[in-house]
Amino acid sequence: MTDHNSNQHQEEGADLAGWKTTRNAISDAWNENHRLRRDADFSSDPDSDYQKYTRNMNTLINDHARHADTGLRIVDQAVATSQAREALEKAARDADEETNRIARATNKLEQAIKAVDAITRAVGIAARLVALV
Repeated sequence: MTDHNSNQHQEEGADLAGWKTTRNAISDAWNENHRLRRDADFSSDPDSDYQKYTRNMNTLINDHARHADTGLRIVDQAVATSQAREALEKAARDADEETNRIARATNKLEQAIKAVDAITRAVGIAARLVALV
């Protein structure tokens, strides 16, 4: 049995299709190695199949971690270069402008309510004064 070579996975997967192919290859290797390790007799001998499979599992764990990092970089790059980001930023700006318009309208409405309240108080005072005459 030869040790699993993790180097083949480090540079692959520069795009999503390649990433998926590499993910599947790592998963297949993981499953096969796990099955072989499970069936191998325990041994502390570094040259035993059990220890080789154990080293391979550690390598595959590292491959998965590196591969996940590659996937995140692919997603980040896709977001950075997509027009969806620009559309989302524009929608956020539009929403912010609408929020500001609503805030200004609410402020004007509050000022109008205060003016109506002041007029109502003035009319009430005038009515009481007229009632006194």
